[in-house]
Amino acid sequence: MMTLRPLAAAFALSLGACAELNPPTLHLLPTAPVHAAATDSAVAREQIALSRIALPDYAEDSAIAYLTGATTVARSVDERWADPLARTATAALAGALTARTGALVLAEPWPPEFDPTLRIDVLVDQFVGALGGPVTLSGEVRVADARMRGLAVVRRFDIAAPSGGDGFDGVARAHADAVARLADEIAAALEARYGG
Repeated sequence: MMTLRPLAAAFALSLGACAELNPPTLHLLPTAPVHAAATDSAVAREQIALSRIALPDYAEDSAIAYLTGATTVARSVDERWADPLARTATAALAGALTARTGALVLAEPWPPEFDPTLRIDVLVDQFVGALGGPVTLSGEVRVADARMRGLAVVRRFDIAAPSGGDGFDGVARAHADAVARLADEIAAALEARYGG
């Protein structure tokens, strides 16, 4: 019995050393191309508060989720987001909305002196894709207007961003493209509601 304990301890140490020799690869959410705002946009006068995007549980984990079948989601042990996807996707969406509308769009947390005229909540049902395949981003956008004290826009979205290439780099690029396409849809909905 005495000789088994040192062997078990040595085995555990060697496993720990292997884990440190092969750290996971960390992926950033790439910056998607930005479309310039129309200079005469009525939305440009707004101050918009963007809540942290509400993601499904599988997408909240640091391990990158991907489809292995029509309804099967796996999480990679070796490929991870460098930052939480909800935080980086929210920041990317805020930046893209500012660029597309000319409005001041701030992502949560907001400074105490910030007094938004609009608040956007994004509730995501699905944000995943297969390796080498498209990424699906679907859910609902809700825009609350402080002046109306109610919802001004409620809109479903279902976006399929084409593959950004093979492997997990391609998955990360397709995620960024999906967020950029969502910004286009939200900007168009805001312009339709407040532009005329």
